[in-house]
Amino acid sequence: MDEVTEPPQFVRRVAPRYTDSALDAEVEGVVLVRVVIRANGLIRSAYVLQGLGFGLDEEALSAVQSSTFRPATLQGCRVPCVLDIPYRFTLDDGA
Repeated sequence: MDEVTEPPQFVRRVAPRYTDSALDAEVEGVVLVRVVIRANGLIRSAYVLQGLGFGLDEEALSAVQSSTFRPATLQGCRVPCVLDIPYRFTLDDGA
């Protein structure tokens, strides 16, 4: 897919939830999800490029699939594009 004039933007960004097993194992890190967004802003496909396990990969995929997007544009026209989205999972230290 070609370079875009304006990248896609979240209209509604859904945050993934920390799973109990990831909390118990004190897992932190980034799940990287690749999303193919159609010219109408709908998701064509989404998959994990880099995962953490413990159910966090599935949570990140579910979050992106529940989100909505404004499509990318190229010279004023809506175009499909690929977007890599990092979902960072960090434990709260309670401070």
